[in-house]
Amino acid sequence: MANGSSPTEAPPSIPRRTTNGFTMPDTTPTNPLETIPTQAHQLPHNNIPNTPLSVATVSAALGIVFALGASLFVSGGVAGSWWATYQLGFFMAIWSFFHWAEFAVTAGWNREKLSVDSFLLDNGMTYHIAHAAALIEFFVTKFFWPHSKSHTAISIAGIVLVIIGQTIRSLAMIHAASNFSHTVATYKLVTHRLVTDGIYSYVQ
Repeated sequence: MANGSSPTEAPPSIPRRTTNGFTMPDTTPTNPLETIPTQAHQLPHNNIPNTPLSVATVSAALGIVFALGASLFVSGGVAGSWWATYQLGFFMAIWSFFHWAEFAVTAGWNREKLSVDSFLLDNGMTYHIAHAAALIEFFVTKFFWPHSKSHTAISIAGIVLVIIGQTIRSLAMIHAASNFSHTVATYKLVTHRLVTDGIYSYVQ
């Protein structure tokens, strides 16, 4: 090298292993953009590419849905529209926030299980059918029986319950940290412990 400077050494690579044809790091990734889980039972389904680009794209899409829904909710709905109501806006906002929060909390407190599937968007066909059925029910009811969706007190009660439920879930995930998993475990990990303190001492 010129001027007597020493060659720049490449950073050490993370040792990797292959499980079911999927290359995984042996330790917690040091790359903050890494989305490869370190536990075999946490492997992503790969229906959504498990890459930083996919994470950024999904996050942006969820952010757009949240912004549209929140705007619709705060504005009280679109005047003169039978379907673009504040209830639909809240549904859009809380749906997108839930999926974003699942990934964000996992990224912050449970990195070894983090993948693009942490958004829970690839959560099985029945999950999407349930949401589609809910939207269909809303539109059909709103069109044929519009007054059934005009009980503000019931809507407010539902909104409050959803916010409380989301808060409890996120706090529970944060407190459990690495002991929480989106995937049902079929065996006990050596590092796992049953969390019974904190928020879990009040809500199970």
